[in-house]
Amino acid sequence: MSSPPTPPEQPVSGLFRAEYARRMNAVLDHIDRHLDTPLDLAQLADVAHFSRFHFHRVFAAWMGETLGDYARRRRLETAALL
Repeated sequence: MSSPPTPPEQPVSGLFRAEYARRMNAVLDHIDRHLDTPLDLAQLADVAHFSRFHFHRVFAAWMGETLGDYARRRRLETAALL
C-alpha cells in the first residue's frame, strides 16, 4: 500500500518547513528560559529531535548565526533590559 497523496494546499516541502519551524521555536523558547545556565548543544539537539550535527547546521541556516552567537546576543539583549 502507498501513503495517501499530500493535499494540494500543503505541499511536502511545506510540511517539512512547518515541522522544522515547530522544532526550532521549541529550541528558541528553551534557550530563552535557560539564558542564565550553560547551554549544551546535545541537550538543545534533543529538544529539536535532531542529531547534534544536523541541529548545528539547521540552526545556523535557520537563524543566520551560530548557536553560540545567538545565545551570546540573547544574553546581552536581556542584560541590556535590566
